[in-house]
Amino acid sequence: MNIVHIDPERCIGCGQCLRACPAGVLQVVSLLAEIRDGGRCFGEGACLGHCSANAIALKPRMAAEAAPFLMSARRTGRCRYEAL
Repeated sequence: MNIVHIDPERCIGCGQCLRACPAGVLQVVSLLAEIRDGGRCFGEGACLGHCSANAIALKPRMAAEAAPFLMSARRTGRCRYEAL
């Protein structure tokens, strides 16, 4: 499982990634994009191709970050991206 990483040195705050994010977890704060709820990030990279500054990369999600998704999927049988 992955999570989106935004490089603050490259981000220009254009907001294109916000419109592309299917989970709606991105926001622009002080002219920089950031993830407001990483637990809801699908990690599929839908926002990658929309970033003209190439400020977005996918990084491996730490095991502790992924655990709520996996536990939720087993417990509810729903989408693996649903947080507890």
